Amino acid sequence: METVRKPDEHNRRKAVVLTDEMIQYAEELKSDKQRARAFLKKAGLLNKKGKLAKEYAA
Repeated sequence: METVRKPDEHNRRKAVVLTDEMIQYAEELKSDKQRARAFLKKAGLLNKKGKLAKEYAA
């Protein structure tokens, strides 16, 4: 008999629901490269020079 381990409740991934406002904001960012870079810098994905942050670099 094989035992299958169920994921813990606190480790289970939840579905992400995007609101209309989030989708609209994403569309705006897609059309404005400068705003998109500013957002990614604020989120910590890009460093101050606009390069990929070292935490995400391979």
